[in-house]
Amino acid sequence: YAVARMGSLPEPAARGLAFTALVMGNLTLIQLSRSFSQSMLRSMRVPNRPAWAVTLVAGAMLVAALYAPGLSTFFGLTGLHVAHFGLAALVGIVSVAWIDVAKRLVRAPHPRSPEVGRAS
Repeated sequence: YAVARMGSLPEPAARGLAFTALVMGNLTLIQLSRSFSQSMLRSMRVPNRPAWAVTLVAGAMLVAALYAPGLSTFFGLTGLHVAHFGLAALVGIVSVAWIDVAKRLVRAPHPRSPEVGRAS
């Protein structure tokens, strides 16, 4: 938000950027938390209708909040240019996706694993 405002974007557009990044980060977190042992991309291949329903509904609501005249005015947002929308979405995704890399680097044993509680 602050960077967008320093870059002379109007306040409603800066709010739209921040809101888009937050929503996309939360949607990424939902997909990421579907599995603690598999990568996010691998777990996304496993059918999970509720997760996809939440993602689609939230995505549609995001688009409506940004581009539907009544909703955008109500929330104090404005529609974003495609490049700005893409950048905000990317920032939201990357801000959370690093966790997927971290969980591969730090593989904690499962609580029921024989490795837990075993002396080193």
